[in-house]
Amino acid sequence: MQIFTTVVNNVSLLSVEGRVDGATAQGVQDRVGSVVESGARKIVLNLAKVEYISSAGLRAILISAKAITAASGELRICNLHGMVRDVFDISGISNVLSVFDSETDALKGF
Repeated sequence: MQIFTTVVNNVSLLSVEGRVDGATAQGVQDRVGSVVESGARKIVLNLAKVEYISSAGLRAILISAKAITAASGELRICNLHGMVRDVFDISGISNVLSVFDSETDALKGF
């Protein structure tokens, strides 16, 4: 798994690639935590290139969302597809977090 971070109009954009599972989920949580610690409060997690996500990956995203909210910030997730979208929908997480179809949509109105 790899995570690439860029800043677009004061929004931290984290693009995740690969698998988010028990072996890599902590990396997502750590990266989001470091972005929040650096002062970011508007964060978009782009999962367009995530091919698989496990329950550990979902847990890491939920913990990250809670940390961002506690810091008076907001997490938005975008570009869910295939199995990843199914996991978000079946688990109900897509109803709890702000999920957008595209990166452009996620960045709008921030």
